[in-house]
Amino acid sequence: MNFFCIFKKGQIALEYLAIIAFALILAIPIIVNAQTSTLDLGSVSRSSMAKNALSAVKEAAELVYSQGEPARVSFKISLPFGINSSTVNGTELSFTLRGRNGFFKVYQTVSFNVTGTLPISPGAHTIITKAEGDYVNITY
Repeated sequence: MNFFCIFKKGQIALEYLAIIAFALILAIPIIVNAQTSTLDLGSVSRSSMAKNALSAVKEAAELVYSQGEPARVSFKISLPFGINSSTVNGTELSFTLRGRNGFFKVYQTVSFNVTGTLPISPGAHTIITKAEGDYVNITY
């Protein structure tokens, strides 16, 4: 009689273990989907932060260009992590960011020539836009 009691307890424990294992197997796709969504949300957030920084640079460049030489504006921008490179050339301001599926570009265009450099390290940076003749010089 004692043997059957032990066997029944073992069977109950095994059934509970099977139920928990089945529940975990069902939960794995949900967990993976949530993690993928979180990574995508982070990428969108970083992209938006970079685009806002470029918009601020564009607005300052347009302001000093419209005022002409020797107009100069100094302001702060905040950059996200994951910026691989920046471009200030011709009529384009851009950042290349690392994403989950490779690199992607965030950019702004202006109707006049711009030259200079933008930072790529994360955090707050002071940007200086200065009108010089028929173009705007952007530095940090």
